[in-house]
Amino acid sequence: MEGLNQYFEGVAWKYLSAVDAERNRSNQHEFGGLVKAGFKKHLGDPGAQTLRWPTRYVYLADDEEESLSVYGSTSWYDARRDDPRRGPELRLYYEDNAVTERISSGMFMLIAKTRGSELLIVFTDAASSGEAQLRWLFELNGTSELFASRTIDQQDFRSGWASVWILKQLGIEPEPADDRWLDVMLDRFGGSFPATREFSRFAREVAAADINAIDSPDDTVVLLMETEEQLFRLLE
Repeated sequence: MEGLNQYFEGVAWKYLSAVDAERNRSNQHEFGGLVKAGFKKHLGDPGAQTLRWPTRYVYLADDEEESLSVYGSTSWYDARRDDPRRGPELRLYYEDNAVTERISSGMFMLIAKTRGSELLIVFTDAASSGEAQLRWLFELNGTSELFASRTIDQQDFRSGWASVWILKQLGIEPEPADDRWLDVMLDRFGGSFPATREFSRFAREVAAADINAIDSPDDTVVLLMETEEQLFRLLE
């Protein structure tokens, strides 16, 4: 199975504060706190310069057709570089575009550094299917209005429409995973689609080793949805 670390080095995530997103509270268009979260190692030290990162901005809606992706850039710089009396304060400046026009306080956001030296910034509504799928894809735990971050290691790629759609915006076509199940389905269902209940039962069998409905009910629901969708696309 493909590893997510083939595509990404690390991720940072948080819920947007009013200062992050609302024009009447701040006109800076900047995100602070990435250094404290440990994300500086992915962005570098700009010193007295401004580092500009090619950036894919994504708004992830629960409906795939309403999701939006635009290409632009971000700027990583020291807001105190002209004041030698104060220590550095590194911030990430973001652009006005069709995606950032939709953001508001309380939304979930994720910044990912790709292996191709680009940034991916994703916004989605809190407690939405989009947030659940981002958490599932990148294995994220806990969130506040302060950034948390993690390095992407050897974790497997988890397929679902949101994750596949996000990767496609970056020009990445993930290879199908677990295609060993195709022969099983062809033998079991005779080359045609079974009834919905029967197909869902098969998806539960496939995912059984990875689910814990008692300790992690939310993760279990997401995993079952992802597994059933992946198997459906494979059979299709």
